[in-house]
Amino acid sequence: MSAVLTRENAKPGMPLAQLGGLPPVRAGLATKPAPALPPAADAPATASGPAKLSLIIRPSARDRWQSSLLAQYTPTYIENLCRGAMSGNLTSQWLMFDLMEQTWPRLQKNLKELKDAVNDLEWNLQPFALKGQKPTPEAQRRARIIEYIIWNMEPDVKKNENDFEDTVFDVLDALGKSISVLEMDIPEQPVTLDLGAGLESFLPVKATRWVHPRYYGYRSDSTISDELMLNVKEVKFSNPAAPLPDDGSSWVPFPDDKFIISIMKQKSGHPINSGMLRILGFFWAAQNFTWDWFLNYSQIFGQPLRWATYDQNALQETIDLVSDLLRDMGSSGYAAFPAGTDLKLLEAMKGGGENPQKVLIDAADTICDLIVLNEAMSSEHGGAGGRAGGTQASATVGKTKRDEKVHAVAGSAAKCLNQQLIKTICRINFGDSTQCPYLETSAKQSKDGVAVATKYKTILGIPGVTVSKQQFYDDNDLVVPGAGDDVLTGQSAPAGNNTQTPGAAGGGTGDGDLDEGVVTAEAKACNCTIHARAKAPSDQAIVNAALEQLTGVQAKWLDGVKPFFHELLVKAKSAAVSDADFIQALAKAQKQIPELFGKMDHHSLATAINDAMSAAAVNGVARGAMERKAVAK
Repeated sequence: MSAVLTRENAKPGMPLAQLGGLPPVRAGLATKPAPALPPAADAPATASGPAKLSLIIRPSARDRWQSSLLAQYTPTYIENLCRGAMSGNLTSQWLMFDLMEQTWPRLQKNLKELKDAVNDLEWNLQPFALKGQKPTPEAQRRARIIEYIIWNMEPDVKKNENDFEDTVFDVLDALGKSISVLEMDIPEQPVTLDLGAGLESFLPVKATRWVHPRYYGYRSDSTISDELMLNVKEVKFSNPAAPLPDDGSSWVPFPDDKFIISIMKQKSGHPINSGMLRILGFFWAAQNFTWDWFLNYSQIFGQPLRWATYDQNALQETIDLVSDLLRDMGSSGYAAFPAGTDLKLLEAMKGGGENPQKVLIDAADTICDLIVLNEAMSSEHGGAGGRAGGTQASATVGKTKRDEKVHAVAGSAAKCLNQQLIKTICRINFGDSTQCPYLETSAKQSKDGVAVATKYKTILGIPGVTVSKQQFYDDNDLVVPGAGDDVLTGQSAPAGNNTQTPGAAGGGTGDGDLDEGVVTAEAKACNCTIHARAKAPSDQAIVNAALEQLTGVQAKWLDGVKPFFHELLVKAKSAAVSDADFIQALAKAQKQIPELFGKMDHHSLATAINDAMSAAAVNGVARGAMERKAVAK
């Protein structure tokens, strides 16, 4: 493929000419019957045609029902509920998990933050190829079709349907609940489009839909295999026309190529007892009751205490009146007491932040951070989204742990989608899942425009080097101009202009041990500031020898990158440059031209320069001896 499509450059309705350099669409929906597609190689004989593609789950209003009142979830009740879920009925446990996300702000924030971070990664579809080989034309064709399908889903938001990004989000629901199921909506009629290699007919995936856990579960019969299955009674209740067998079975296997089943376990064992929220259930219940106690504590001790002294011979009617007035002062702030009443306002109790209720609430939130994000920096140490006051080092450690968790979770989501969504599209369109492309994720890289431009300027100065025009435009965030567009054309630098080495702004490096020196013909040809200011012709020989030793390419072909080596040589010879500055200069070169410097370290560079300098010294001694001998004659 000429380019990799991502969510940034592939949007619904975008002309295919902008999708990886493909030509524009020449045909929309097929105007004549599309060629028949081969059946899936491993599909059962009874599951074919429209019956296999039609929707099975029809969501109903029952799916919006909620669980019992929050106050009923005591630690004992939660333990009994989780034990009962092991029988295979997942609905009650899921309802508790759902209520946990609704009522625990820190839990919802952490899960949403993790899901959003995974979704914000670069999701790229790569064509299949064996290691060390290029993708075959068929692999590229399959990748091209599937790439178009996943980035051009057409969900109906009114029906809570998902495009690809929302599909990733719902797949990650298994992160907390261990199991999440989605159904794919696959139209019965193929679409015919020109994706760059002639007309292609294929079945798209219109959307995916999240499936409520009341429609699936595990059988409690211990004599059969332990398998997640569809609950026929619940499915038929919502969709009597569902294409499921009518043989009286209570449970049936999930049909092939219709569902995405995401299972993300936090420990080895059965998925039912491997959910993250089972671990946090006790702390959620403890925090709920602690909040009640904390609110009562705040109500009683968070405002001044009201103390009134009345005459011991006062009538009961007067005593009741004083008591009512004291109570009402908590909300009204004023009162009128009988004569002879002595009223005092005592200062509110301090140290509320250290009471046991507050400590338990904070401990539950910290445990939630540790379980969900792999770090406890969200609040206590000034990390991402937390309060100020933490050190920069602790925040950095927290971000590193969080990033590790994000990439691990993204890998699980990509694995699930590769095995089910991508292979399903392959099977329903190509008859098998061989040479199937795969999704992979990577962190988004912020681009330094100047560094990218400098990199290309240097690379394109090397004779014989060719660069894909599409890659050039993509790397520089430029739009490929179309025919007839009004464009600007780059111009070559005028002859005789010096080219400054990146990082040497102002025409020099600031090293005081350089002067104009002797400028050789090779230095004039190189035409760079550092090269022109070298002290002697031997410096050019050192650069050439070091280049050839490090790259294995003759120096005459590397004129475009010599300025980088010249700057490194100058810094290596300067007594005013520290080792740290030299390593920093090398790191800068590695960042600007990773193709040539990516595998180079300061040890190998120092060795090459030393070897080259030694050779130059020997040559200099020999040349001097020959010159002296010629003079003596």
